[in-house]
Order: sequence, then structure tokens, then C-alpha cells
Amino acid sequence: MTTLHDNKFTFNLEGLSSVSFVVEDYEVTDGQPYEGVTCDGRTLTVKAGRHNSSEVADWFKERINIGGIAKTYSSHSPSSLNFAVTGTLSFNMKNGVTYTFENFVLGQGHFLSNNNWWIGSKYMIGVTWTNVDQEYAANLVSDTLSLEVDILTEDPVGAVIDSAKLIVDILNNRQVGSGSITARTSELTTAVELFLFQMDNSDTDINMTGFYKRP
Repeated sequence: MTTLHDNKFTFNLEGLSSVSFVVEDYEVTDGQPYEGVTCDGRTLTVKAGRHNSSEVADWFKERINIGGIAKTYSSHSPSSLNFAVTGTLSFNMKNGVTYTFENFVLGQGHFLSNNNWWIGSKYMIGVTWTNVDQEYAANLVSDTLSLEVDILTEDPVGAVIDSAKLIVDILNNRQVGSGSITARTSELTTAVELFLFQMDNSDTDINMTGFYKRP
């Protein structure tokens, strides 16, 4: 069936006013419709059909870094997806600051009775340990920051220990579907903000976990 659906995904972040998304490329299962991406407030809508295939999942995986994240206990990458889009995601905050995630990828699959979403990026690292401690969290922060070689030097200014403590506190409540990622900030061209995403089926809870800049 080639029915067009409004597939909605919401970003939950304190202080977030709205999101925007500029599509660079997309993939749908052969024969399925696609009519683009729109944003309204904190919700993004992909207008596309819902028929999954391994080809779309492979397309998604080719465009991310270390796995993707979703609310699933069974895998760190999708085996099939209905559709996937990649582009630039922006968070427009109530205080006037904009955070930009380049090469951000979203896809929708199916898990049990839900159409569950996956996200990823070449700048994101998924949480893989079941027991997250301070050392693991500190390494997660350092590894995520190391992906921003265009902005940050080897030893960026920022409190890795503080970020790690915050991440441990957050992940003590829930670890499944979590990932660390950097965003460019409109405040300073030589700095990034670190974020932790935690996925649900059709939305994600997000926390800021640290600000880092070039010395």
C-alpha cells in the first residue's frame, strides 16, 4: 500500500522554542511516497509512506557514526526502516541561541506494535554499556568531543568531569536508546554544546551536558 502519512517526531528539551530541519537527502522503500519534511514548534513531520525495507536501514547506517539509537533492547542499529532523512537540524532556544546539528539522520521503523524512530549522526556516539560509571561517561564525553575536529583542538576548555557526573545521573534512570552528540552554537564559532539524547518511540528527551570551546 502506498499511503502517505504524517510521521511526527518531537524533541523535548527545556528552553526549546522550535526546531527546523533542512533536508539534504532521503530514502524510502521502493514505490513508497515522500513529500518532504515540515516543522511546527518542537515537532518534526516527515510526509512519507510506511513500508519497511532493509535497503532503507542500510542507507541510514551508511550515514551515521557508531550505531544509531532507538527505544529498543535488541539492537544498536536497525535491520529495516520505513524511511530515513538526513540534513541539518537546528534547535531555536527561547533565549535566542541556536544549536545546529549537521549530518543528522532520522528514520522510522517498526518495533512490536509501534512505529519506532531511530536517530544518528557522524557526530553521535550511542551508549553501549549496561552499567555506566564515571570512567565510562568521561570517555564518552571525550570520544564525542574528538569528532568535532573542525572546531575543537585536542584539549578543549570545558569540565569533562562535570559532564560525566551529569551523564551518569541521567543514565542511572534510563540507558536504553541514549546517545551523546555535539552541536554548533550561534554564541561562538569555536565552541560546541554537548547533548545527551534519550529515545522514546516517537519523541526524544534531551539534556545539555556541557559547553566546550577551543583554548
